[in-house]
Formats: sequence, structure tokens, C-alpha cells
Amino acid sequence: MPYGNPPGASEKAFAAQRGIGRGVNFGNMLEAPWEGYWGVSVTDEFIDKAKEAGFTSIRLPVKFSNYAATTPPYEIDPVFMQRVEEVVDKLLAKGFYVVLDMHHYMDIYGQPEHEGAKSLNNPEAVDVRLIMMWEHISQRFKSKSDRLLYELLNEPSSRLNGPDENPGEMWNILAARTLGAIRKIEPDRVVVIGPVFYNTAEMLDYLKLPNDPHIVVTVHHYGPPDFYLQGATFVSPVPPIGVSCCDEERKKVLVESFSIAKRWSDKYKYPIFLGEFGSSIYADADSRSAYNRVMRDGAERNGLTWTYWEFASAFGLYDQEAHAFRPKVMEGLLGD
Repeated sequence: MPYGNPPGASEKAFAAQRGIGRGVNFGNMLEAPWEGYWGVSVTDEFIDKAKEAGFTSIRLPVKFSNYAATTPPYEIDPVFMQRVEEVVDKLLAKGFYVVLDMHHYMDIYGQPEHEGAKSLNNPEAVDVRLIMMWEHISQRFKSKSDRLLYELLNEPSSRLNGPDENPGEMWNILAARTLGAIRKIEPDRVVVIGPVFYNTAEMLDYLKLPNDPHIVVTVHHYGPPDFYLQGATFVSPVPPIGVSCCDEERKKVLVESFSIAKRWSDKYKYPIFLGEFGSSIYADADSRSAYNRVMRDGAERNGLTWTYWEFASAFGLYDQEAHAFRPKVMEGLLGD
């Protein structure tokens, strides 16, 4: 598909971005090496509680690559595809917008796999495999509601950043190729694409979209690391606990990226949603609440809808043992 001269977004794309509204990621569930491997799975309880809380969308990260064949045509295990479809159908039946996200395809970044996951071990095939996985997904989900969006790849980075003299171009080409394959099956499904360097807004100027109107752009934004990562056991060494948030200087820094996103959106006429932001469960509840309020208000003030990272794990809003949301954290996110 040609790229670099996008026409501006369709009303369908703008409507999808508005429909995302205030959402949450069902993270650490289907994008783990295996569902449940990281201590959390998609359950009817989670779906019902997310709806009752007032969320309007679910971003559903999925590690399709761990269930795809390692030789062409890279078919995805039918049992796993049935499981993903079951979850998507339940979410759509509840009225959610759903962002189906290709997550943790580590081979395409040139990064080591997670423990328990398989690697393709063929660096020359990783791009074609992404395209063909999306062909299989598109064929499977082509009859679903327009409230289902496809996100081509979570946080393109590392290898996909490309050379310093031409950052982002490798990803621009691959995104256009991948969308072109989807368009042969679904001409007007809304598709989500973000910039390189982990979807940072500061890299939006290097994003050359495919020449297609049915696109929503995404950015991710976390910060500062000493706050949002405190106590996180997936970081080594584990960052110390006890960092609070947010003084006026930190508030100012946190929302700068949203202004960048708004300027880009106004210039190119494509809507943007904030796909990830969040903080560790080891931060104190008052600070997490304040952080959520700053991020929510900053995003919405600049026209971004959002999905919080994440529901019930290391950055969770929901306490699995208590079967209840963490009230102060939720107040900062959804309160008046």
C-alpha cells in the first residue's frame, strides 16, 4: 500500500476513537506466553466488573506469535484463535469497543523471547510472518462489529526503529505492507498504528501513515520511571518503593506529550488515543490516584481518548483477591 501521503481520517475512524472513550487494557492475560502464565486470565468476572465500572473499551493485547506456525503460511493454532474469538465476542456483546492488539511479538523487534515462549529463529521471515498472521486474523474476524479495531503491533521499537539517519522508515514500510494485506480482506476496518520508539508521541513526526482514511493513531506514555515502576519485579534491580506523585513540576512534564500529540493530530487530521499509561500497585494509593487524574485530564484536554494499563496485574486497578476495584486509584481515573 502507498504511504506517506495520507488523506486524513474518515468519520468512521473518528467515531471509533471517540468510542474508545475511557478504557482499560486486559493486560498480562492473553499476551503472556500462555494464558494464566503471568497469574491472570480473562474471566467473565473481569468483563462484568469493567462494564459495571463504566469503561467503554477494552484493549486486548494478544501474543499471536506464540501460537503461530514457524513456517509459511504461519497459521495460528485454531484452539487459540477460538479462545480469542470467544473473548472478543463476549466483550462486543457487552457493548465495548475492542482494540485487538498484536503484542509481544519479540522476534520482530530483534529482542529475546520471554521465558516459556517460542521464537521463530529466522530473522529474515519475521516481517512476512506479521503480515500473514494479520491475514489469518482478518479472515477470522472480518464479520465482527465495527466496534472491533485492529492494532498492527504494540510499541514498534529496537530493530524497527531503523537507522538513526532515517528513523521509523522500516516500520512505515512494514505497516503499509501489513495494512495492504488486511485491506484485501477488509477494506474499511479501522486499524490502529503508532510510531516507533515504543509509541512515544515525540516520534510522531517520523510516522508516515499508509494512504488510508480508516486509521486511528496511538501513543503510549509512562513516567516518571522512579514513580510508575517502583516495586516492579519485572525490572532488575527492582526500583525502590516510596516515591510519591505528583508535584507541580512532574504534572507539567507528564502532560507535555499530549500537547505534542494534539498538534500532530490537528496537522494530519487523524485522531489519536492513548493506548497505555499506568503505575505500579506498590505506589501509594493517593499518589496513584493523583497520577491517574493528571494523565486522564491531560489526555482528554488534548482530545485523546485512552485505555489504562492495566486491569488486575502489576499495575492493576482491580484486586483479584478482594474481588474489588482499588477505590482511590479508580477515583483518580473515573471520578468526577
